[in-house]
Amino acid sequence: MPHSHATLQQRIAYTFHDPTLLQTALTHPSIKGHTPAAQDYQRLEFLGDAVLGLIFAETLYATATPNATEGALSEARAHLARGSTLATAARRLHLAQHLHTTPHGDTQRIRNTDTASEDALEALFGALYLDGGLDAARTLARQLFATELQNNLTQPEQNRSPKNRLQEHLQQTNNTPPPRIEYRLATETGPPHARHFTMQVWVNDTL
Repeated sequence: MPHSHATLQQRIAYTFHDPTLLQTALTHPSIKGHTPAAQDYQRLEFLGDAVLGLIFAETLYATATPNATEGALSEARAHLARGSTLATAARRLHLAQHLHTTPHGDTQRIRNTDTASEDALEALFGALYLDGGLDAARTLARQLFATELQNNLTQPEQNRSPKNRLQEHLQQTNNTPPPRIEYRLATETGPPHARHFTMQVWVNDTL
């Protein structure tokens, strides 16, 4: 196995029993332009997305504050799984430098994109799950996302969007049937490239 793969395995503190899984997890789809039959990371990315979602969900469910609502937990999980969070975690592993890409000169551009890092990280978790089961994936996830998990566990409500918090509040304070909530454009200002919109919230046709 290439030295770079050995270095990455040291970083994640896991040695693959099936090295081809790690190879596939690090193979960018651009490689098919050069080698059509090559396996890229897209299928593993699909699996890894679900694996990470489960790990985030079970961790939040088990350790969040008792007053955390379903909505708060869902938004905390979404916050953990969003692209920017995954890209940050991928950079901690220097994952982009291990990617196998097209040999046609786009390697550095691809490695510099957050999208490739996010996708490869999800693929890595898919490969970990297939090679070592959920325990292997869980161990790395809880180490790699330790700071983000702690922030989401202690302050799940703060991660919720104002819109969702408002909707939940209105649904809890109104009698059945559920209130009819509308968002209407009030004003639109600023130049075309930097428009500023002000919205109004109408509940049962009342501002």
